[in-house]
Amino acid sequence: ETYVQKGWRKCKEQPIVPLGVVLTCMAFLGATRSMRTGNKASFNRYLRFRVVAQGVTVLGCVAGAWWIGREARLEGMKLERE
Repeated sequence: ETYVQKGWRKCKEQPIVPLGVVLTCMAFLGATRSMRTGNKASFNRYLRFRVVAQGVTVLGCVAGAWWIGREARLEGMKLERE
């Protein structure tokens, strides 16, 4: 498995995480643009959006890890029964 294949597989396993990363990057770009133009209200809105996007990313990581762990535990229990 190559590095790119591994990354693609991980994105398929936890699709919320890459989405959160992209949204966070978009928020940073928007905040940077707003800061350069001097639009304070828009800058603050983008920073709040960044916090939400990072929260979604962290929740996606936690939920994905829980789900993968749950599947591993169920698989282990199934093997013990056999």
